[in-house]
Amino acid sequence: MRHHAAALLVLALALVAGEAAAHKPSRVTSRELVRVVGHFADAPVGEEKAQPIAITVQGRERAFQASEWRVFALVSEETTAEPPPAPAKLTLQGARDVLARLAGARAEQRVVLLGERRPGGAELFVLAADLCPSR
Repeated sequence: MRHHAAALLVLALALVAGEAAAHKPSRVTSRELVRVVGHFADAPVGEEKAQPIAITVQGRERAFQASEWRVFALVSEETTAEPPPAPAKLTLQGARDVLARLAGARAEQRVVLLGERRPGGAELFVLAADLCPSR
């Protein structure tokens, strides 16, 4: 009786393992690189339609007008899906000196951010930031 139960258990495990091997596991996006361009004020005349994002940097929330929001997946999904839209709120993390420069950015300066985040997340780890001079 014990041998019969053990044989059934082995057979059931083999069937489950065969089912799992028959289906290719789907890949998911684990991280995203995000490029954001805009201003901490209204976008200048002639620039693309801006999307408002409330950006928190060093504990202070500032209104940001994103004229560009591009997402690059580090691991793509099996099916091609549209990247998630820009979030309504974003918290910046990163090196203190970079965050201090961003916190002190003037309204007329064009801000370019390159950061990493979890898909759909509201926290952006800033890898690089560029503050262009005022026009």
